[in-house]
Amino acid sequence: MTTPQDPENRPQQEPYATPAPPPPQTDQPAGYQSSGHQPSGYQPAGYQPSGNQPAGYQAAGYEAYPSGANEPAKRGPGAAPKQVRISFWLWLATAALMTILSIAALAIMLANPQALVDIAKQSAGGDQGLTDEQLRTGLVAFQVFFTVAAVVVAGLLVFFAVKARAGRPWARTWLNVTGIVALLLSMFGFTLLSLLVVLPLVAAVFLLYTPASKEYFEAAKRLR
Repeated sequence: MTTPQDPENRPQQEPYATPAPPPPQTDQPAGYQSSGHQPSGYQPAGYQPSGNQPAGYQAAGYEAYPSGANEPAKRGPGAAPKQVRISFWLWLATAALMTILSIAALAIMLANPQALVDIAKQSAGGDQGLTDEQLRTGLVAFQVFFTVAAVVVAGLLVFFAVKARAGRPWARTWLNVTGIVALLLSMFGFTLLSLLVVLPLVAAVFLLYTPASKEYFEAAKRLR
């Protein structure tokens, strides 16, 4: 059958189908494959391989472990024995008495220097060619020197006593030396009040050399 539009009676052709649009393009790194297989050597951003990590690597959320944390802490010699603690307080008492007595003697001399001048004349059997003013000046100067020396020695006793209680063997040695100086200072113008300094000083030295005290200082020396 012919039609006016097709006088040659040719077979009709199907209309052309509209081609499907191409898949959307995304920005992928070179060599990227969507099949799930990554190319050789590909690593996503921020990825770190397992196993051996590079120097300085630290995972997020973890703090670096401090070096030397597994090392055992150094322990001290332990608490000081009773003898060392008692000796410590005796040294403090000696230092306090030395300071108080020396300052009190200086205050008495400055309050009534003439009385001491008269006592000095009687002890010497005369003025020995010195005027009262010269004697007064000499006695005051000596007492000031004695007071300053006593205060300095007392301060050293306190310092070394604190170190000895902490187990320092050298402090025990220096306490002996300083204690001898304190003893000599106490011998000047010896009175019954001087015994208040001598007795605790001797007891403090003795307690530092008891067996328990020796063991304490030996243990401290080994740890250092």
